[in-house]
Amino acid sequence: MRPAWSVLLLSGCAHAQAPRECPAGYMTDARASTELRDALRADPEGARLLEATAGRATFCFARGGPGVLTEGALLLDDAPADPRVVARAAHLLHHLARGERVTSGDPHSADERAASELEARLFARACQRSASPPAYCNQVPPP
Repeated sequence: MRPAWSVLLLSGCAHAQAPRECPAGYMTDARASTELRDALRADPEGARLLEATAGRATFCFARGGPGVLTEGALLLDDAPADPRVVARAAHLLHHLARGERVTSGDPHSADERAASELEARLFARACQRSASPPAYCNQVPPP
């Protein structure tokens, strides 16, 4: 007979989905993933999202990556410390934390508005934390 805690532990793991492989044209990069996770952990909302999606997200990088979520893979630009990329990753983790495996992109949905507002907050804070913020940090945050 198993102890009660092991049943709870096993049942909790049953719902976690393993990260998927990166699609063609994208690659996983341990250094870039660590850099992005560190940047997200530096923000209270980013840290909560990482915790909420632990083991469910795969960060995939490519030059000019569009910043979308597809089947649990976050397709991102290959500049993981860039405040725009950090903010966009938080936006996508917001969707993943709510059980979405792909982004709908419907600007009229309440969830998309919440994710966009989160992205703007993280963008502003990432710019503030930057030792030498890029010039675009003085411009309007990303949509």
